[in-house]
Amino acid sequence: MLHVDARDSVRAVWQRHRIDRVADDAAGLVSARERDTVFSLVAQHRIGLGRVFSVGMSRQRPGVAAPKDTEVFLKAAFAVEL
Repeated sequence: MLHVDARDSVRAVWQRHRIDRVADDAAGLVSARERDTVFSLVAQHRIGLGRVFSVGMSRQRPGVAAPKDTEVFLKAAFAVEL
């Protein structure tokens, strides 16, 4: 996370997950290989103590031959005291 100033920040996350399993006939397991990659980039702007605005994108590739899934989002969060 990079804090640009007291109100603005940028966060980048990259995750990679991999599983390789060898077949085991005695246990009834077949061989399997999974690979997932996720990258996200989010910029936040704070206004006071209870308001945060975020804009970002996330890209996921849920397998070796699977197509990429891209998401762009906007978020507004407000704290309310009851």
